[in-house]
Amino acid sequence: GAQHLSLGDDSSANVPLGFSFPFWGQNFSNSWMYSNGIVSFTTGNIPGAGCCGGQNLTQLRDTTYNYMIAPLWTDLIDTTGQSTWVLKNATSATYGWYNTKEYGTNNPSTFELKIDSTGAINTTFRGAIVQYHGVTSGMTGDLSKGEYFQWFHNPNGGLNINTPSTWTTG
Repeated sequence: GAQHLSLGDDSSANVPLGFSFPFWGQNFSNSWMYSNGIVSFTTGNIPGAGCCGGQNLTQLRDTTYNYMIAPLWTDLIDTTGQSTWVLKNATSATYGWYNTKEYGTNNPSTFELKIDSTGAINTTFRGAIVQYHGVTSGMTGDLSKGEYFQWFHNPNGGLNINTPSTWTTG
């Protein structure tokens, strides 16, 4: 079954994968889920857990942010204590942020990130509202080599996904 991760404000939790995830030419067996809509494969020590808004990946070169996927990187908080979950099996992991709020608001976001042993990545949004914080959706490899994919970035906030949508690679 799914595992609840009690992520407080600006925090992360280690999530061992149980399989090898090929990503940007590397293989990873460990991950960290962040309350602010990030999954990292190299560190649980992203400054401030990514607070307080997504950065522009086209300009980011800080290697602390290497090898991460940001389905919805912004300032999020679990106001219910029940918003962040992970579901794993022998070949895949699904990280879920359910009815997570934009910090300081009642703006809800529900989204999932699924990765698997083939390197496939699927991000699904069931609704997302970010009004007051910068937001980024994308992923990074080795930033010193310019490895990134940015699906969306708005430094001033302003994201309203009111119908289900996805972005997929692999």
